[in-house]
Amino acid sequence: MYKIIEIQMLKFVKLKLTILLILTLFLFQCKKDFEVNDNWKDITVVYGLLNSKDSVHYIRLTKAFLGNQDAYQMAQVSDSLYYKNASVSIQEVGTNNIFTFTKDSSIQRDSGIFAFDKNIYYKTVAVLNPDAEYKLNISVGSKEITSQTSLIKDFPFSNVPGLISLYSENTRLPIEWTTPMYARLFEPVVRFFYYDITSSDTIKQYIDLQLSSMVSKSSSGGETMNTELSGKTFLSTLGNRILTNTNIIKRIAAKGSIEIRISVGSDDLYTYTQVSQPATGIVTEKPSFSNITGADVVG
Repeated sequence: MYKIIEIQMLKFVKLKLTILLILTLFLFQCKKDFEVNDNWKDITVVYGLLNSKDSVHYIRLTKAFLGNQDAYQMAQVSDSLYYKNASVSIQEVGTNNIFTFTKDSSIQRDSGIFAFDKNIYYKTVAVLNPDAEYKLNISVGSKEITSQTSLIKDFPFSNVPGLISLYSENTRLPIEWTTPMYARLFEPVVRFFYYDITSSDTIKQYIDLQLSSMVSKSSSGGETMNTELSGKTFLSTLGNRILTNTNIIKRIAAKGSIEIRISVGSDDLYTYTQVSQPATGIVTEKPSFSNITGADVVG
């Protein structure tokens, strides 16, 4: 019996040595006669979110770059990322309402791999109609880029309790709503307001308690969704995040201290977040997604 096992082990070792020998020979025979980089191509990258609740709207317009130099060095050059001239606007579909975006760079960019001496984006001030559709129009040289989207309307909460109390571990705050049309992704937040009282001032503060993101079955609307915040989670979060400060004489909850907020994303945004997640394996090919039309555009 031991002899059979020994023979099997020797065969396994021999097999490993054979594979190693073949791979070694193959590697030594490889030639460095292929080009990693393809021919240069102007690839436009577009990002933007429209919200009827916002008065200022932003579009980020950059370009992908490719070269024979070190990628980290090229990424530090602003000209590798931005266009010198571009025309950006949105139009309310079916009307003559056109909002033109202007180039801006007043918001500083955090330091990192990419150039941060400039942070160029496009900005407009506009009150958008939540019942309308909007078409994005971008011109970069001879390239015309478009996209069209509907906005998400307001929606009410259901069964809101008349009195909200989370000051004991056994209490809970139920949150329920009916999904509006075009919405798919929901990120509920409970915001707690309180006052820091010092010897010379009273400062209003708040803490956001992020609940789990939720996804509706479709973007058709009319679906009932619900979640909740327990008193135990509420109290433990406040205890961990509100730090002791010797300058504060007293802390008190503000009147109307609990505010429920939900950030909502469209079906396109949900799909984009899904395909943008990291690959789960070394041979997994990530899918691509874009709702931008135009030659050589991603967004």
